[in-house]
Amino acid sequence: MRLLVLAMLTLGGVAAAQDCTACHATQVETRKEGKHVKVACDTCHGPQVKHAESAGKEKPAKLDVKALCLSCHELGKAKREGTLKVNPNEHYAGSACADCHLPHKPQT
Repeated sequence: MRLLVLAMLTLGGVAAAQDCTACHATQVETRKEGKHVKVACDTCHGPQVKHAESAGKEKPAKLDVKALCLSCHELGKAKREGTLKVNPNEHYAGSACADCHLPHKPQT
């Protein structure tokens, strides 16, 4: 039954947000309290249809968190108006973004 539900929720090779919630409820709830509430899971984690269909047995590739954050937040490359923009050479250059910012619940 669960595989049928997953198959119905999966569109075009992208796992639907409901697929993520089934196993990652804590992260989904945490995300609701942060500035990334409107950012879809697959925006950062990519299309994880195989991960969802395998009930987590298929592990996704490890993320390059700094590169991922900078894809939206780097000064001069920010995708949306109002997005916090940083110069990676000046903004704690030696640190990983997640050292200070919680990716599922960023406040600043």
